Amino acid sequence: AELFRLSNFDVIVRSLVMATAVTLASVVIAFPFAYFAARYARGLAGLPIDLPRSRPGANSVYHLYVVACDERDALLRHLRAHEIGAAIHYPVPVHLQPAYAGRAPASGGLQHTERLVRRILSLPMYPELTHEAQDRVIAAVRGFCKP
Repeated sequence: AELFRLSNFDVIVRSLVMATAVTLASVVIAFPFAYFAARYARGLAGLPIDLPRSRPGANSVYHLYVVACDERDALLRHLRAHEIGAAIHYPVPVHLQPAYAGRAPASGGLQHTERLVRRILSLPMYPELTHEAQDRVIAAVRGFCKP
């Protein structure tokens, strides 16, 4: 009986509303990124670059769309020449950051990570991304990868 007193009920209702609002907000925020990621995946399929992959039962919010390319630096120059704001978000692996000196393997200790960090590039991904802008990115990447 104590649980359903008006003051407690108000707290319960507010808690449910807040939990629902947070969940709804995360879905609304994540939706355009998943949509843009699917457009990138379709537009860049078949190229000699590695695209993000989803794991069964896991969903990414795609706040970044990171591709891997053996010619990453040349691709970045190409995109910038086309006024496309691609970026390298993580140029130095975490284990080589000064804060991890003496706590993590030295250079060469995580070879896969060190190879990957030289290949990764983030393509434009932001809520206001238009189809036209994304199509320009896709066309520029495809133009770069053309044999």
